[in-house]
Amino acid sequence: MEIKMITDGLIFDSKEFESLEGKMLIASRLSDDTCFAKSVIYLYAHDENGAIGIIINQRIGSLNLKDAIKFDSYRYKKYDKAFPVVFGGPVESSRFIILSLNKSKGSTSNIVRNNIKLHIDCDNYLNTYISENSDDKFLVAKGVAVWESSQLESEIAENSWIVAEADADLIFSQRIKNKWDRMIKNTGVKDLSNLVSYTG
Repeated sequence: MEIKMITDGLIFDSKEFESLEGKMLIASRLSDDTCFAKSVIYLYAHDENGAIGIIINQRIGSLNLKDAIKFDSYRYKKYDKAFPVVFGGPVESSRFIILSLNKSKGSTSNIVRNNIKLHIDCDNYLNTYISENSDDKFLVAKGVAVWESSQLESEIAENSWIVAEADADLIFSQRIKNKWDRMIKNTGVKDLSNLVSYTG
């Protein structure tokens, strides 16, 4: 519970900042911005200055590695296929970024948080991925979601977002359908209409 102290007529918030880096954000029905409607976001970075996340469940197309970079398709036949591209967010929406996770790592929240990498030099990452015959899991996105200082905290306080532990399979698997529905079910929230847009 948040505790406030009153001194000489001034109110001080005693709650210390808590980073949600490595967590998942699930849009509630109160999120009426169509860009974020029913979105599931992996929160890559979060500190006092703001937050950066990637929407993981809004597929917008596909990327064939053979077309994206030059490689010997006979030698690396297993990579000669299309990989999904998702809408990562409204900021830098024309720019490709990649989230990757070493497949040999586990899928607990701590391991996910410590081993997910964000790559802005996609060509370099994909060339390395191919040349090293990598088994990394990766997700290609266009754009990111960005919050300014205290903005995300305010939106969470208004119940615009439900915070959940990270799930590597959900982030990177393209076989899982309806990721938003699955995340809502996992939280145990049965009726989003019970969420109110105020605290206290």
